[in-house]
Amino acid sequence: MNKLAEMDEIDYKKNIKDGVLYLRLLDPPNFPKIREIARILSGLMRLKILFLLDSDREHYNKKLSEFFNRSPRTIRYHLNQLKKAGLISTHRQKNGRFYKKVITQDITKIVIDLSPL
Repeated sequence: MNKLAEMDEIDYKKNIKDGVLYLRLLDPPNFPKIREIARILSGLMRLKILFLLDSDREHYNKKLSEFFNRSPRTIRYHLNQLKKAGLISTHRQKNGRFYKKVITQDITKIVIDLSPL
């Protein structure tokens, strides 16, 4: 199996320097990372959720669904997409599952290098 097919995990920490995520667009190992970031960030609701989760506070699904006036199922879908990409973390407490942004401290912008290898 080739290395490109094996790449499922997004390792943000490895590509972060001074709060900037650097990815070379034409570097095959970055294809899955770039595709996943672009897909996640292309959803307006996911961007809104990430913006709201930018604070140090944790939020739970019901509060987010009330805030955005969307069904809990819709919010849960978007939260699961963000979690799958490694952009948020979650933990369960007795009154619900709480979500928090993972990359708040690490990434302030994303730079994609378009130059050839």
